[in-house]
Amino acid sequence: MKHTLSLRYLLCLFLLVVFYNCSPIEQFRYEKRQSVLIGSLRERLFFEYSSPLNDSMKIYMELELAKNPELQLPLEKIYSIEEKLKKEKPLLGCYYLMKKEFDGEKKLYIILDWNQNSGVIIRFFTDSPTLIKSLPDYSF
Repeated sequence: MKHTLSLRYLLCLFLLVVFYNCSPIEQFRYEKRQSVLIGSLRERLFFEYSSPLNDSMKIYMELELAKNPELQLPLEKIYSIEEKLKKEKPLLGCYYLMKKEFDGEKKLYIILDWNQNSGVIIRFFTDSPTLIKSLPDYSF
């Protein structure tokens, strides 16, 4: 009886771990070496776009997401990291998210960092033609 109970417990624990790791939850990670991360993305020839994360950019992202739901931008997470950066104001490092599958086989990296003069900066690195077409013509 005890042996069966422990096997059930282990099976439930295993399934919980497997399904948690397979869930679509996307997490931003903190990277202390921002320049190394950005340099490696530039070397891999990703299209780069950066802009202050101000009200205009937020409205633009929300409108683009409404027009193109396949973009699947995690706006709530972006806004929560923005608030965190405004409080912490770190001089080094950045938060980043990599979406492995975006627009088929394409990749998208979203980087948020703090700039003393401009506030929170959002950077997109992508090889997705859909996202490249949807970004504004100007970059920071």
